Amino acid sequence: MNDGKAAVRMDGLVKHRDGFRLGPINLMLAQGAVYALIGANGSGKSTLLRICRNLLKPDSGTLRILGLSYEAHDLEIGRQIAYVPEPLSGCEDFTLKELRHLIHRWYPGWDDRMYESLIRSFRLPVDKPVAKLSQGARKKAALTLALSSQARLLLLDEPANGLDFNSKRVYRETLASYMEQANRTVLLATNVVEDIHRLADYVLVLKNGRIQGPFEKDELQTSWRQIWIRSAGAVSWDEIGGVFDVKEGMMIHVVSMDARRTLADLERAGCEVIDEQPLPLEELLDYLTKEG
Repeated sequence: MNDGKAAVRMDGLVKHRDGFRLGPINLMLAQGAVYALIGANGSGKSTLLRICRNLLKPDSGTLRILGLSYEAHDLEIGRQIAYVPEPLSGCEDFTLKELRHLIHRWYPGWDDRMYESLIRSFRLPVDKPVAKLSQGARKKAALTLALSSQARLLLLDEPANGLDFNSKRVYRETLASYMEQANRTVLLATNVVEDIHRLADYVLVLKNGRIQGPFEKDELQTSWRQIWIRSAGAVSWDEIGGVFDVKEGMMIHVVSMDARRTLADLERAGCEVIDEQPLPLEELLDYLTKEG
């Protein structure tokens, strides 16, 4: 993949903030996919999105968005990227109607039909200052503006926070529709399992200041399995590949991140496999994000 085809590329990117070190990060995200960025609270997800939007500068390393650098192409990148922060701030004195008037000329692909549709679906007041909106209404307003922009890259920070059930459905359906266009990319910072299940193509794991992945979501769900075994003697776990976690008992419960390899090694070790099942997505993500 070359820079021109990457939605986001980071090389050796490092940011120090409040005693926390993010990076070094080497990452390349292809266009045309939804990437779920997961991690524990305080792991740096919001910081990473703010760097992608040029609201924070890295201390070292390089960042390219859609093949361009902010140093040389700040305005050009800005017209192709939309950002929904958590929490929403900086526009409290404006009404949604005023924000639409300010923003719509900025984006070459702005879609007024989508804007009007989301206003109706989210039941948003357009003449009330953002400061007087509830947290959920503020998030819906930000999503309305971002999705209506038809930007090539969306940066969404916890977009489901504060949304009711119907609004979550509208947001997910609209985002899925947005992704039907070629070369659209979403970087979605979330720990909401339903968002990851319904929307994500790939998963990025941020822990200990470093990025792991991207992992193809469907491949993760295929390769990670839970296995129950019996063994006549002690198992030498160093010789069993793919094992992530083991709980001893009358039956031994094994969590594997490479089930095919683990099952083959267990068979060679003379273990009796009682059962195997897919690992629920929520548990899988919990294992992926464990610090250490």
